[in-house]
Amino acid sequence: MIDFDARARVASLNSQKKKISSVSVLIKRHLIAETSKLIAPVSKDNIIEKLRKQWKIELKPDQLELITPIDRYGKFELPVKLEGVATVLHVNITQR
Repeated sequence: MIDFDARARVASLNSQKKKISSVSVLIKRHLIAETSKLIAPVSKDNIIEKLRKQWKIELKPDQLELITPIDRYGKFELPVKLEGVATVLHVNITQR
């Protein structure tokens, strides 16, 4: 017997995976000159909010892997897990 609901769910997850891995979230922050650290580190919630605003993609906090907030400029690849389907989210943190 074919489980059409499961097939549709897998297709939806693969589509979301492809969309997430093809975009880059841009976040701008100010820098503390003496320490070369960001004034306000970038948290998981900041990234999820920017992803939603910039690309209309919804993620739950437990789907994005970020152990500690990002406190420096740069390009980052953060792991994303969508019910057993893994991908990466590209995050670019630049100067405001």
